[in-house]
Amino acid sequence: MLSLFDAAGFDADLGSPVDQSFALTMNIENEEDVDRTVEEMVVGGATILKEPQIADFGGCHAYLSDPAGVIWEIAYNPGWSVEDDGTVNLEPVDPS
Repeated sequence: MLSLFDAAGFDADLGSPVDQSFALTMNIENEEDVDRTVEEMVVGGATILKEPQIADFGGCHAYLSDPAGVIWEIAYNPGWSVEDDGTVNLEPVDPS
């Protein structure tokens, strides 16, 4: 699934300017898999830009730069799902 977001939001989320017009996001099934995927990417040569942590959207996420310099967000969002017909559901989650 391809989703497009305003690139300016990545600067704010990372806390520093991002010299890219896009980032790729991998949505993971649970919080533990975010940690595992980040660890596997680091072993493969990625650099952590933002450690795995609780996100404003109610799940958790991290940012990495792969060996080619592409920025990846690894995220678990409990309010995000895709139906069998491809319909995306993005329901707000109360983080409290």
